[in-house]
Amino acid sequence: MRKPLIGALVGAFVLVIAAVAFAQVQNTYTVSGSVSPTKAGTKKKPVPVGLKFNYEVGEQGGQRPAVEIAYAIQIDGLQQNGAFFPKCTAAQINAANSDSSCPSSAKVGSGNVENIAGSSSNPADKSQTCHLDLTEYNGGKGLLTLYLSGGAPTCPLSISQAIQARVIKNSRGIAIRFSVPPSLAHPIPGFDNSVVQTTTSLSKKKAKGRGYLESVGGCKGGKRAISVTFTPETGSPVTESTASSCSA
Repeated sequence: MRKPLIGALVGAFVLVIAAVAFAQVQNTYTVSGSVSPTKAGTKKKPVPVGLKFNYEVGEQGGQRPAVEIAYAIQIDGLQQNGAFFPKCTAAQINAANSDSSCPSSAKVGSGNVENIAGSSSNPADKSQTCHLDLTEYNGGKGLLTLYLSGGAPTCPLSISQAIQARVIKNSRGIAIRFSVPPSLAHPIPGFDNSVVQTTTSLSKKKAKGRGYLESVGGCKGGKRAISVTFTPETGSPVTESTASSCSA
């Protein structure tokens, strides 16, 4: 009778280990970005610039990445001049459930967000994918409005959601910070939505003789530092960095 009992115990142990391994989720990150033109400029002679950046999120074991609930994008040597431009806020868009009332002159960028969703209890579930268009509006001084929209056939749900990001001036440049609303992180009870790629481009836009984004330095050794700090729903924040070419 001992062999069947030992076999049963071994089998149970293997199932427990498999369940633990199955539940583990460790995200991986890649970041790329560029600032154009590459001239660094100074505080006395700022240079209007455009900004492009992309980040991708994966999972070490090939499972669905853990949900990210906050992001902080640091770009060295830049400043934002939101006070000089027309604006459209997240509150305005969400109240109308549309960005149709936003003035075109307030638009400062665009991009896309790719998502994978699945059962919260099964990290291997990648059954749902969703492509969302990203439109960026000036939200005012120190604010950037991120508008996400999409629906069939590229997304199983109809999405119209604006997020109010803060553009924080710091000793290095600016940090664009925002949190992910629960309605996007968990669009259906019992489901997790994981962002796997974001691509965005902020245009070199001018108003009243000033650029929306301006370079005022930040060039060290021909490189400008760009980084993204990802905050997952479970676990500690992770920062991934890259660099854009620049010239003094």
